[in-house]
Amino acid sequence: MGRATVKIQAGKYSKSEVIQVYPRQLSQIKFEDPSKIDELLKKADNYFKKRWFTSPKRRNAFNIYQKVLKLKPENTYAQEKIRAIRQFYKSRAESYHKKNRCAKTRTYCDKYLVVARYESDILGNQDIKQEIQEIQDLLENIRCPRSSKKKQEAVKKPRPTTEELIKDSLGPVLEGL
Repeated sequence: MGRATVKIQAGKYSKSEVIQVYPRQLSQIKFEDPSKIDELLKKADNYFKKRWFTSPKRRNAFNIYQKVLKLKPENTYAQEKIRAIRQFYKSRAESYHKKNRCAKTRTYCDKYLVVARYESDILGNQDIKQEIQEIQDLLENIRCPRSSKKKQEAVKKPRPTTEELIKDSLGPVLEGL
């Protein structure tokens, strides 16, 4: 028996691959459906453009890129998009931290960590371990300013009724009559 050359064309998002196998091995090779990967990537790209990176649940770019990578782990396009999502969240976390917007900083740090841990643990990107630690440290050290007493009192006081407002504003005028 000899070797056979198989060319796999997987659409515009995937690259062609040439592999050599013995003819008896052809039945053991699993070929993913390229149209399914292309369909998933188009869907993920649509969510990406809308900035639906990790939400809403099940309808976001990150989840769809993960599905692509389960079908084809070496898909560099999906890996790059996940990297872009991580970098977006890191940038936003740092930006909001500089503006002392602690709630937004926490939100973006949390989202960053979800994506970065996937990229590190599942995709094997060990280069971002230090970056992950920096964001975890940032998250642990966020200090939200406590609200002032005036804000707390304003929340506790009930709003005046219309009659009270009229009486307060027209009271001196009515007393003069």
